[in-house]
Amino acid sequence: MAILCGDLKLLFIQTPHTGCTAIGNVLRNRFAGVRVPEQHVHDARGRLIAPRKHATLQQLMDAGLVTVKQRESLIVAAGVRNPFDMVTTEFVRTTGTEDPRRRRKGTDEPPPVQAARRGPPPTEFEPWLEWRFGGGSRHRLRGQRYVEPPDFAAGADNVIRFERLQADFDALMARVGVKERVEIAVVNTTVGRHGRHYATFYTPGARRIVEAVYGGWIERFGYRFEDRPAA
Repeated sequence: MAILCGDLKLLFIQTPHTGCTAIGNVLRNRFAGVRVPEQHVHDARGRLIAPRKHATLQQLMDAGLVTVKQRESLIVAAGVRNPFDMVTTEFVRTTGTEDPRRRRKGTDEPPPVQAARRGPPPTEFEPWLEWRFGGGSRHRLRGQRYVEPPDFAAGADNVIRFERLQADFDALMARVGVKERVEIAVVNTTVGRHGRHYATFYTPGARRIVEAVYGGWIERFGYRFEDRPAA
C-alpha cells in the first residue's frame, strides 16, 4: 500500500523497514491520507499485481490505481535505508529472535521476493540470507544466483533516508507546502536487536550476499558497510 494525500498532491510509497509505518500514520492522521490499495489487487488470472501494503509505484500504475496523468501532478516519495542495516532488521523480525511480546501476528502480505524456499527460515544470518534471496532453478538457468527485491524508490521524486528520517520528512513537508513541523513518532522498534550494530551480524559471506543483492541500491544512494563503532 501507498499513502495518497490528495490535498498535498503527495503519494508516499511504503518501503519495508524504513520507518514507513510511522510516516504513514502521520499522513493518514494529520493529512487525510488514504491507503492505496485497501486490499490486494489481482489480475483476471488471479495473479497478484499490487500488494496491499508494500507496492511499488509501477505496480500501482499497472493496476490502474495511479494513472499517468495523475502521476504528473503528484510528488512521489519513498523511504530508503542502508541495506546492510535493513536486512538485519528483517532477519530479527522474521526468525523469531525478536521479543515475542512485540512481534506481530501472521500477515497476509506476500514476501517481497518470491524465491524458491524449502522449510522454515534458518536462524543463522548467512544461511537466512541465502534462504531469503536465493534464486530457484529457473533463476539459476538465467544466471541469477540471487533474486533482487522490488525497487520501492524507483520513480520517486523524494527519498526519505531512515538514517535522517525526521530531517528528510521535514524537507518533504516543506516541498508540499506544509509550514508547521510535524514530529515523527518512533514505532515498530526492533527490540530483538538489543541495540546491536548491524556489523555484528555479518560474516564475509553474508556481506557478499547483500552486496550482490543490493549493489545497485548501495551505489545509487551512496551506502557502505560500516564496521562496528568502538565501545
